Amino acid sequence: MNVTHGVEVCDGDESYRHCLHHFLGRYQARAAELQSLPAGRERIRELAHQLKSTASYLGLERVVAVAREAEMAVRSSDPVEVVQWHLHLALIEALAAISAFLSHQSDGSPG
Repeated sequence: MNVTHGVEVCDGDESYRHCLHHFLGRYQARAAELQSLPAGRERIRELAHQLKSTASYLGLERVVAVAREAEMAVRSSDPVEVVQWHLHLALIEALAAISAFLSHQSDGSPG
């Protein structure tokens, strides 16, 4: 998680934390959806595209990389089940990192 990038793009700490809260609210359900979805190419493509854009903005570099891989896999004739699982895991890791970051920030601890 590249916090420096996220704070810079969001124009400050407060705005960045707000964006991270919004990401948590929106993408926790998407993580569950990725876990339970039958591997539909179009839906995975949509989710990967959304994640790539938003995660890039917030400095979630692993999610961006895995979302790019997912988009490439969907465009090819490769099976998408494995990349769907990788995308799910990257999203779960990002959600955990965001939760830990926000919790750390709200307890008054520095940085």
